[in-house]
Order: sequence, then C-alpha cells, then structure tokens
Amino acid sequence: AGALAVCEVIAAAVASEGHVPACPVFSILQAVPTEPELRFTAEDVYDRWTDCIAAHAVRFGHPTPREAAFSLHIRLQGAWVVAFARQSTAPFAMLADDLRRAAHRRSTDT
Repeated sequence: AGALAVCEVIAAAVASEGHVPACPVFSILQAVPTEPELRFTAEDVYDRWTDCIAAHAVRFGHPTPREAAFSLHIRLQGAWVVAFARQSTAPFAMLADDLRRAAHRRSTDT
C-alpha cells in the first residue's frame, strides 16, 4: 500500500506539470558527472529518499524494509527516466499496476 502511494504521488506531481520534468537530482549528476561534491550531495539526497521510504516500510511491518525501500527507489527512478524520455506518465502507471498486482498476490497468499 505504501509503495503504491509513493508511486501515485510522484505520478500525480509529474502529471500536474503539463510535461514530465527530469528528476532534478539525476539532472545535476548528468550535467556534472565528474564533480565529487555534487555526486556526494546527490548520493545523500537519494539515501534520504530511501531512508524515508524504509521508515514507512517499517511502519507497515515489511520484513525487509531497507531492501524493499531501495528496490522501490530504483524502480521509481527508472520509471522517471523513461517517463522523461517519452514525455509520458505511462511508466508510472505501469509501475503502479505492477505494485497493485504484487499487493494482491501477497493478500491472497495469506
């Protein structure tokens, strides 16, 4: 439920722009890939995003919150890159659908 909410919030924020902007952190990394201070700052931002997702995973009782958070972060970042390239929110919708299916499978397995 939490992972789906994160995906939907990002998709809604991106959709409200009228175009799909690039991830600002990734844009900085891409513009100046050899600048160590910017890379360290980007790494810190990404770590804080993952930490925030992990905290919610703990709250929801996920058995491996850090791993789940990192996996979701990777998937969201990938969706964002493809959404930017295509100027479409479809990658976010596809990820949300995948998360819904996974949640449904977990709920029927118990």
